[in-house]
Amino acid sequence: MKNAGLNEPMNFTVRNDFYASEQERAMYKAACRYESDRVSMINESMRKGIIQTAINMRKENFDSGVIAKITGLSIEEIEQL
Repeated sequence: MKNAGLNEPMNFTVRNDFYASEQERAMYKAACRYESDRVSMINESMRKGIIQTAINMRKENFDSGVIAKITGLSIEEIEQL
């Protein structure tokens, strides 16, 4: 399995022959769901931080093009803030 980046959902496939018991498979699935949820929460927090940075930059009258370059947001997203 390739490494998932922060912006990519994790895709875990559980093979029944990899873990010997049903309990081990259930624990593995739970760990995968936990990790996927954790990554989603990190991504959402990062997005909120980027948006707040763009809002602060707009308040300081930064040009939308500069904000877009720094934050990675589109001009349209910035104009909606």
